Amino acid sequence: MSLLEVTDLTVEYRQRGRAPLLTAVDSVSFSLAAGETLGIVGESGSGKSTLARAILGLVPTQGGRIAFDGTDITQASGRDRRRLAADIQAVFQDPYSSLNPARTIGQTLAEPLGAHTSMSRAEIAREVHDMLERVGLAAGAASRYPRHFSGGQRQRVAIARALMLSPRVVICDEPTSALDLSVQAQILNLLLDLQVELGLSYLFISHDLSVVRHLAHRVVVLYRGRAMEAGPTEHVCDQPVHPYTRALLASAPLPDPPAQRRRRLEQSTDAAEPLDASPLRGQGCPFAARCLFVLDICKTDDPPLERSAPDVDVACHRAAELAARPIDTLPGRALC
Repeated sequence: MSLLEVTDLTVEYRQRGRAPLLTAVDSVSFSLAAGETLGIVGESGSGKSTLARAILGLVPTQGGRIAFDGTDITQASGRDRRRLAADIQAVFQDPYSSLNPARTIGQTLAEPLGAHTSMSRAEIAREVHDMLERVGLAAGAASRYPRHFSGGQRQRVAIARALMLSPRVVICDEPTSALDLSVQAQILNLLLDLQVELGLSYLFISHDLSVVRHLAHRVVVLYRGRAMEAGPTEHVCDQPVHPYTRALLASAPLPDPPAQRRRRLEQSTDAAEPLDASPLRGQGCPFAARCLFVLDICKTDDPPLERSAPDVDVACHRAAELAARPIDTLPGRALC
């Protein structure tokens, strides 16, 4: 049985000064097994962070179901959410704003244990020191303030705080995007080591498929709140079917600057549209205006998310045709 199960989840926002609702998450479904990492990928505005906030109970949902360990938590009360804090934790994007500058690292890490357990002060102090060492920081860091640490060290502290209650699921919302590349690799390797050591399940949210490729077992690709493609990471990254997934991969930076410039010139798009121009459900594919493979039917009929290959689902009217053609024989379009 899946540890976390999301079924047809829908989240809507009322835009300031505008009557129509903005559907940030549109009937998204996925599951997360124990010890697994599921990557949620998409560009800005795709609904990734809103999805995470809905699972954490930070925004209301307008449809669908969220179940944890077989129990429906979609409309969980405040008391139930506090109990869930021991099982579901989060690491957010910005390590500079996610820590209270007026509290020492030790106070920050001790807070969840003081609120959710009956441990003594000495026991809590030992747990704090052990956790700091587990994430690669000296135990003496407990007496220092966030300003004394680099961005990568602060993110280690944020990971330590998320793990203090021994959660089963950790939602990582762009946890490395604010860090230098070398530090990103260190944090990703730390997350992998902790997963093996503690048996954690990760919901890993990112705009970067290359990062997700390194960490995730399976991937869900979101575009304007809808799932475009979902399947094993290796298949989605190496044999992508949906044109949007291919565009995301084409947007990844290359180590060769001249080749990068050539690709951007060859694959640049002039068809980008504002986020609120996405068609309503039932009025066509949301990617139709930017797609190189668009058909008339794409502008009028929603493509259902259907099985394209073993364990791979794609929402595209031309999925069977595109899946049969190698990616290097098809034109691409980067999102940069």
